[in-house]
Amino acid sequence: VLNDGKSLVSGWQPPACGACRLGMGTETFVMTLACPRRCFFCFNPNQADFDGRAAGPRNAIGQLEARAVAGAELRYVALTGGEPMLYPDETVAFFERARELFPGAHARLYTSGAGLDESMLARLRDAGLDEIRFSVKTDEGAAAIEEVLTLIGASVGVITDVMVEMPVMPGELELMKGLLLRLDGLGVRGINLLELGFPLFNGEEFARRGLRLKDAPYRVLYDYAYAAGLPVAGSEEACLELLAFARDEGLPLGVHYCSMENKHTGQVY
Repeated sequence: VLNDGKSLVSGWQPPACGACRLGMGTETFVMTLACPRRCFFCFNPNQADFDGRAAGPRNAIGQLEARAVAGAELRYVALTGGEPMLYPDETVAFFERARELFPGAHARLYTSGAGLDESMLARLRDAGLDEIRFSVKTDEGAAAIEEVLTLIGASVGVITDVMVEMPVMPGELELMKGLLLRLDGLGVRGINLLELGFPLFNGEEFARRGLRLKDAPYRVLYDYAYAAGLPVAGSEEACLELLAFARDEGLPLGVHYCSMENKHTGQVY
């Protein structure tokens, strides 16, 4: 039980998550806000100048270099989007430069798997990538899930730490239990279960799905523009059941519940 109960872990947890809670020695860079997925819960359009930043690639390497010049001491460096793998060469170059500027820093990539294959995984490994976090989109159907599971399986043994990070939908408990068993069978190191958030727009779609906001969502004044907005009722309960399931099944797979409040705390710091 971590961060005053905002973060709960069964088994292994990636070290970057500990740094994220306090925002110390860690920074995440954005390659692009563009993405081939159309997730109804995506919060990127909330971010400042979204229309201007959606196109890419952004000069993430230039931002890395500016942080080094400013004297930043980064122990964790991440690249996210949108979908960074829309620009594979630039993504590889980012991690190569990160290794030069911040030797020994833990490097991780967030991706839906778009544009990944065995050749690209090897390039990312050789560029210094330590951890890859896949997103599994359960609302895109069984075929899409199988496609990303195939990529996840191909990543195991190539990248040191292979993870999944995804929001948990209320009402998908049995599907998620099956997914945890599949991921464990593939040799995935861990999964971050995120509390589903309402991103302050697209309300009609949330209502169509029968979703409601959680009561008393957060105790600290915060603008909610990042970290996915306001928590949705029922997601936390499903995450807690999945934690218990992983423990009761004795899964080697590390399972971390990252509540919306945990994400907001990191942003405040």
